[in-house]
Amino acid sequence: MGRQRLVPLFLAISATWATSALAQDEYRHGRVRHLEYGVTLQRASEPTAEEAAANIPFLPGDRVWTDGGGRVEFQFADGSLLRLDNRSKLDYTAHEDGRIFLHLWSGGAFLRTRDSRADEFEFETPGGIVTSRGAGMIRVVVDAGETRLSVIEGEATLESGRRQMRVSAGERAYGRRGEAPTEEGYARYAEDDFDRWNESRDERVARAANSRRYLPEEVSPYADEFDANGSWYYETEVGHVWRPVVVAGWRPYVHGRWCWTSFGWTWVPNEP
Repeated sequence: MGRQRLVPLFLAISATWATSALAQDEYRHGRVRHLEYGVTLQRASEPTAEEAAANIPFLPGDRVWTDGGGRVEFQFADGSLLRLDNRSKLDYTAHEDGRIFLHLWSGGAFLRTRDSRADEFEFETPGGIVTSRGAGMIRVVVDAGETRLSVIEGEATLESGRRQMRVSAGERAYGRRGEAPTEEGYARYAEDDFDRWNESRDERVARAANSRRYLPEEVSPYADEFDANGSWYYETEVGHVWRPVVVAGWRPYVHGRWCWTSFGWTWVPNEP
């Protein structure tokens, strides 16, 4: 009986991996990975805004903003994680030739890129343009027309007043439109509540080393979610198989809804 249930599960997961691999060159955008209540999303394909929910696609033309208690984490196809703090507003402007263009109107954003092959992120802000450089972690804060760039790992640039400043790990720079950027102070991690929230989210990702051993590269960014929602075991005929934790009688495409995007109808599950 157990064997009859395991084989369909393995086939379904294999089909998902194959679909992901085929779509890799087409879909390079994001999805809402995690959020706290108080996040609103206006999708480019819809005339009105809606309360954001996990697993909603995040595509060029979309706008997101958070209230005093809302925070949100987006995950992109290459595994990069983008997070917004309370009282933030951000547009996903475009994605062209391995570059993701964002407009941070206000508030705070945290970006974690996985490796040197990650897409380059460019933040247009009232105080200048921030560009990520390869693997690393950066934080961008916009307040009263001023932009503050803090680099925790790796490096980034801040361009303002026709001057570009390269900022390395442990450094912080400030910019205001029309004025050259200045470097000031040391960028420490976990300075405030947003940093501590980012740190807790990063720890969750770091604990996913076990699942990553069994996953193909295009699915490895989801390793911690595999860990949290199932377990691995070894099946002699097929190798390592992931078994989700679900209730008896569970079926896919039941708990959730369909939404229209530029990629067609997309299933948004109300499940991890």
